[in-house]
Amino acid sequence: MKEDERISYWKSEFSTQIPKGSTYEDIERWATSHNIPFNVAKGDEGYFLVLEETKENSVVCVSWVYKLAFQVNEKRELTEYEIGREGRCL
Repeated sequence: MKEDERISYWKSEFSTQIPKGSTYEDIERWATSHNIPFNVAKGDEGYFLVLEETKENSVVCVSWVYKLAFQVNEKRELTEYEIGREGRCL
């Protein structure tokens, strides 16, 4: 699959199973059901979870990391999320 298809895939998987208002624990269960280690990092703007890393033999970028960035409220309910990718490039 192309990289943009991977983003579409993860957005579809997440949005259909984890609507806004879902709990932090729901997100953890979702990750576990997709064999994603729940190694969440906390940043200034919320939480980050690596969904997958792909490697390629491209001249420009050698790997892509697909990430879920999300925010929860004081009740630990999902309020916002974004799925994107970061490249490790030469």
